Amino acid sequence: MPSREGHFNRLVVERNSPQALASVGVHVVELAGQLPTPTLDPLNHAMKLLAKSPQDIQYLQSHVLPSVPVTSEDEGASSSSQNGTTTSSSIFEPILNHPKFLQEPPTFGVMSWAYDSAIAVGLAACNANTNTTEDDKTCFGGQAHFQALKDVTFQGTTGNISFSSTGTRQHPRHKVLNIQPDENRSNETHVAFQVVTISTFDNGQFIPTQQQAIFNDGTTTIPSDLLPIQVEENHLSTGLRAAGLAMCAVIVALALTGCLWVQCHVQSRVVLSAQPIFLHCILVGVLFVGVAIVPLSIDAGVAKTSTGCDMACVVSPWLLSVGFSLCFGAIWSKLHRINKILNRTSGFRRITVSALDVMTVSAIALCANVLVLSLWTALSPLQCETQALAWDEFGRPTESHGYCASDQASAFLIALGVINLGLLVFTVYEAYVARNISTEYAETEYIIKALIMILSVCFIGIPVLVIAHDNPSAYFFVLSGIIFVVCMSTLLFVFGPKILAYYSIHLCGGGSLDGNAEQDKSNLPERFSRRASCNAPIDFRDSGSQPISGLQNELYSGASETGIMVLGTPRSIQSLQDENQELAKQIENLRKSLALHELSEAKEEHPSFACSSSQEVSQGG
Repeated sequence: MPSREGHFNRLVVERNSPQALASVGVHVVELAGQLPTPTLDPLNHAMKLLAKSPQDIQYLQSHVLPSVPVTSEDEGASSSSQNGTTTSSSIFEPILNHPKFLQEPPTFGVMSWAYDSAIAVGLAACNANTNTTEDDKTCFGGQAHFQALKDVTFQGTTGNISFSSTGTRQHPRHKVLNIQPDENRSNETHVAFQVVTISTFDNGQFIPTQQQAIFNDGTTTIPSDLLPIQVEENHLSTGLRAAGLAMCAVIVALALTGCLWVQCHVQSRVVLSAQPIFLHCILVGVLFVGVAIVPLSIDAGVAKTSTGCDMACVVSPWLLSVGFSLCFGAIWSKLHRINKILNRTSGFRRITVSALDVMTVSAIALCANVLVLSLWTALSPLQCETQALAWDEFGRPTESHGYCASDQASAFLIALGVINLGLLVFTVYEAYVARNISTEYAETEYIIKALIMILSVCFIGIPVLVIAHDNPSAYFFVLSGIIFVVCMSTLLFVFGPKILAYYSIHLCGGGSLDGNAEQDKSNLPERFSRRASCNAPIDFRDSGSQPISGLQNELYSGASETGIMVLGTPRSIQSLQDENQELAKQIENLRKSLALHELSEAKEEHPSFACSSSQEVSQGG
């Protein structure tokens, strides 16, 4: 067969042309001869001498190349024909008359195969003639020749020559050619090609060379045997990601606004009563939890590399855990502080409990979270992995989704769950203990409402989150919704009443906004009157009773101090309720006594009217 090496080694085409693009990376498998050996040199010399002898050429025309019947439709056939055929040797004339006939041998590989073929046929003829009888030495049949050919074995120029039972050459020597751009001969407008032998096939084995194969895409990566398919990777849609980031923006804006408001009014009674350090911890915790939506929204659809997805996986638990411990640790500290005041107070007197006295548990929870997260990040960090969900008939994935995973993720998640769930249980317990405590600005009541809202959302949302784990869009939306509700509940129930109380005092004229205690105490009766008239949220009434004037000075004696004022305890409230019931009975008895007194006076003045009135009083009594 003709070799393709010479053709492609001379190929020069325009860059980026269809031929250039189609030629890169083409692989050609062709028969390969051995390297030139001295065995072929005498043959080449004899063929050149043969071409110079007219007698030998005439002999070839008359004996070696006999007349061949060809159809009249064949190119070069004679115009005369009989029954659709003609007898002529002109079909070989172009070969014999060619100026280079026998002067330049063909490509060496073809010459080697032709040489080995001639030797094999000759040896088979010799063997076939040997196997015939003495009376039939001059000829043998094709069947005998074919059987003898299958037994021929020798070392030829193209390798070991042997044949199978069907007469096929066993383990013929091939070579695998690769067409590659030749940058040394190429320029900016045209590209030249070269043929590189990347492997040979000899004796049933592929033997690679030192050259690497280049494929049509210009790389050394072996392309797939199948056509590429479109894999549904279930990335977050643009609208869903925008919705999550919008919720994050609302949380961040409100948290930062809250921090700014607390800092600007840090000397006001409303802020001092709740202690600014707790308020800042809650706001920072809410900010961290809200910002966690940002790494949750990052997937392979927006991250250019896998490193971005891996970083998002690592950052998410840090923001959620640290933010949760800061927020709920501060809420626990506030509730515990109120309960601690309650356990130490008897009656209405001022108790001072500093922030450091109640921050031990929240500090421990925060440090435990940081320790577990640090070990997780150092030992087995989360990485973004892809899980196949559906496959085609060839076993290739057609649908997949990305998720965060690590070898020891379960152990660290359990540790974080125990820490934060324990903190939540402690917070709920403190809220339950303080459920009947009446404090300034009704702070305990609103914290309990926030906890109820958070627990309700988690009770419904977490099971849905587990069910939707294999659906990235549903998982992101549900988790973002839970984060949004938790953060907004904390902000609205903890800070909303305080802001309303602050500006309600200003609008109702109930004291100064800057926390001036002397001015507040000097106008105390007027402040109560104005608050009651405009229905201000700061209400010092317990169980429907009006403020007791004897307690007013005691309640406001610490107005300029930092800390919340306990206005009522379960014991004091019960005592006041019993006292109210007793007073109600006394009022009823006094009302009856007054009615009887009025009746006796009327009897003395008007005897006839007194008789009818007496009947009405007796019926009413």
